[in-house]
Amino acid sequence: MNKKKLALTLTITSVLFFALTSLSCKQDTFFYQIEQETELEEEVLAGAVTSVVKFGDKLYACDGGLYSKTATKIRGWNHVSKPSGFIVKLAASTDYLYALNSDDQIFMKTEASDWKKLSSLGFEGSIQTIFCDGNGKAYLQTKKSVDEEKVIVYYSFNGESISEDSDVPSSVLSVRENIQFYVSGKTIVSVDTTDPFATSSYKLEDDVTIYSISFSVKDLALYVGTNEGLKKLPVSTTDGLLTGESVSLPGSNHESTIKDDYDILAVLATASDIDTDAALYCSTIWKGSEHTMVNGLWGYYYDRRDTWNVE
Repeated sequence: MNKKKLALTLTITSVLFFALTSLSCKQDTFFYQIEQETELEEEVLAGAVTSVVKFGDKLYACDGGLYSKTATKIRGWNHVSKPSGFIVKLAASTDYLYALNSDDQIFMKTEASDWKKLSSLGFEGSIQTIFCDGNGKAYLQTKKSVDEEKVIVYYSFNGESISEDSDVPSSVLSVRENIQFYVSGKTIVSVDTTDPFATSSYKLEDDVTIYSISFSVKDLALYVGTNEGLKKLPVSTTDGLLTGESVSLPGSNHESTIKDDYDILAVLATASDIDTDAALYCSTIWKGSEHTMVNGLWGYYYDRRDTWNVE
């Protein structure tokens, strides 16, 4: 082999080695950086967490299985009894908790009762999802064919029954007092339900997918879970509508833990009558990663802990 071919071969070999090494070390380096900044807890929820809801004085989360904890407690998640099947979505009203499994079966429970299957809801078409507004109401989204077109129909849960609800604007919904936040395409809309002309919105980029939203009373902001991380959209202190801005997340370590290349599948902001009990949760998926310190649930506890950590 002449010198030119030898030099070319060595160059190609070096490039390939560097590329393979970079790929194999990407996650190790990333998690080393996190652990240098934050001592990570032992995670309990380490899968694709698709729902986090507040029901009564407890929080519930699902990743196929079902977990619960006291809402005001830092961490403390435990496996709890679930309905049959792989649980994909949760929704909570004031008095009932609902669960949807991968076989499109819906179940319901109260704080005192066990799970009960809802088998005769009486709607046309197919189940798309269940969801709630964080303000005491839970909903069912269905799709049916009308004149050869697919039409989305929303229903309100009323205990074990449902009723069609034409006032529901989207399955991505959050309500704070008289202000309704919802998703329309790539836009987050806020509207005063007492004054339909009082509206404001925030437009995300065209390649952004919006998964979930939740309003935080603690810092007067709407949190938005997307395929490009968690977004914080503040609201006006005068009318409660979106200001049209996006600001930095809370938490001294948010840049290294809740990154912009994560999919944030679920987000929940909680606050009780005690101001220091406010917390913020989001579930994360890192594309191409199976590392349990990323694929799971993270929590931030405002005045009680200034860092994000795994739940």
